[in-house]
Amino acid sequence: MMIIPLLTTDNFKSVAKSFYSNAHGKNFTFLEFEEDFRYFHLVANTLKRSKKTDPLRDRTLLNHIIILNNCFGKFTVDGLFFIVPEEHWRTLKTILSFLHIMPVNYKQSDIDDDKEVLKRLYSL
Repeated sequence: MMIIPLLTTDNFKSVAKSFYSNAHGKNFTFLEFEEDFRYFHLVANTLKRSKKTDPLRDRTLLNHIIILNNCFGKFTVDGLFFIVPEEHWRTLKTILSFLHIMPVNYKQSDIDDDKEVLKRLYSL
């Protein structure tokens, strides 16, 4: 069982690489890793662009997070909470809980779910 070290901007990508696996097993190219790694930034940017007046791109976020979870496994949650600004953690936590990816005893588990986001997710 791999333990996730304390993440910094300097080690974020190398830690992500140590958890990375794709459909082709452990033999992956740098380009494949980069293509999948960019989903961390896509999730963060999508959440940053969403405002109360602008509808959240629910399906896009779900797809991106599912891809991340398939490629990076248990690192996904740590990576997302590291890269997503704190003001969007409530929405992120709600989506991760909806997908059953959010660990029960995780440090951000005490954040309340966003009822509006949860309602939209269940209506999909």
